[in-house]
Amino acid sequence: YEDDVGIKLVSIYDDFEGLDALIIPGTRNTVDDIEELKKTGAFDKIKELAKKIPIFGICGGYQMLSKEILDPKFIESDHGSVEGLGLIDMVTKFGEIEKVVQQSEGTIISDSDIGFKEGTKVTGYELHEAITILGENTQPFIKLEKGHGNDPSCKYDGAINGNVCGTYFHGIFHNYEFRRLFTDQLRINKGLKPLGLTGDQFKESKRVNYNQLGDLFTKYIDMEFIDKLLEDQG
Repeated sequence: YEDDVGIKLVSIYDDFEGLDALIIPGTRNTVDDIEELKKTGAFDKIKELAKKIPIFGICGGYQMLSKEILDPKFIESDHGSVEGLGLIDMVTKFGEIEKVVQQSEGTIISDSDIGFKEGTKVTGYELHEAITILGENTQPFIKLEKGHGNDPSCKYDGAINGNVCGTYFHGIFHNYEFRRLFTDQLRINKGLKPLGLTGDQFKESKRVNYNQLGDLFTKYIDMEFIDKLLEDQG
């Protein structure tokens, strides 16, 4: 989405050298995967990286930032409760809610060390089945206008601690202003000039592609036949 930004898929067996930021994505199994990080040494590497560069966790990656991950009902695996990365003072617990699947939106609460600005609107979607309980002095990341977030009773999503941040919002980097604020801070960290908000080329590209797809669909698909099939089934 950003022409001057390179994305590198890092294996847990890599040395993690030369990164300007690390994004820990979602996972099918948070508990098993964090235990695998410990076995390979990636667990300690990430903790060291957090002293130098921004770390951003999404969904399962966000849960891994917790001090503890509690799974008393063995929903995730047979490990039960395990130690998290401990990069944010919070605890994630499975078995408290049904699976959350929904579109979500909200507003970033405050300015941060990694470029995010108070009042920035973000949207995304949630797909998880845990709650995350923030420590007394832990700063939430997003004030929810719609969504589940950390816990439906608190109306907040995510958390931030210095240059470590996380959220339950999948697709959060599709938000242009949010994404550009983050990448501009990375530019500043490298001594480069920030680009500023110059227009969402990704959004325009999607619009053009969707229109082209619609034109192809109209040209090559027999809509009268499809309408008749739907009527027959109705």
